Amino acid sequence: MKSEQRLLALIPARSGSVRVPDKNAREFAGLSLIEIAVDGALKSAKIDHVGLSTDSESYLKRASRAGLNETYLRPENIAGPEATSAECVLDYLKWSSEHGGGEFTHVVLLQPTSPFRTSKDIDVAIDFWRQSGKPSLVSAVRMSPEPQFIVGEDPANNQLFRYSETDNSELCVLDGALFITPVEMVKDDGAFWNQDSALFKFDYPRFFDIDTQADFDAASVLYSKETDN
Repeated sequence: MKSEQRLLALIPARSGSVRVPDKNAREFAGLSLIEIAVDGALKSAKIDHVGLSTDSESYLKRASRAGLNETYLRPENIAGPEATSAECVLDYLKWSSEHGGGEFTHVVLLQPTSPFRTSKDIDVAIDFWRQSGKPSLVSAVRMSPEPQFIVGEDPANNQLFRYSETDNSELCVLDGALFITPVEMVKDDGAFWNQDSALFKFDYPRFFDIDTQADFDAASVLYSKETDN
């Protein structure tokens, strides 16, 4: 571990979800997405501090039930759906510095809509990122364990084509589960990954980011089965 690195795990949890109202706080396999995210972050051995970026007092209470005592609330100007993740991260960093939280070199962004992400996943990703020597990291899932079954449709002629393994590339889907980003990159570019990022691949299959009611329902069933085993 590089002693000069100080990692902030930040869980962004806005209360005003549009597609699935209040999804971060709704019951999900007996808990809530916020509590699951907080628990995983707190159990990580590689994180220096865990923070929650929210606009909701009730979300703070849910985080507290999972062991995270936070007092930060987003100001009104970045509490709506138009606010960017970068704006929310930078405002939290400013608040943390002003309230004795110290300075951080990197942000580990942990969206609560990825409940299958574990503390082990976080630690393995951080080790992978450090060993890669790359400035940042983004997580993804393999599109398919069998690339020969991936097909597309050419918009020029409406003909189907099969993915070619001779492309020497593996198609992945960004899953939103985990980003590791230098604070300076967030400040300068307003981004959390770029073409120079390390790509951390979760095993297939892993449930994608929960964005719709169907996602929420399906993930809840799968999560319950995993925790029962």
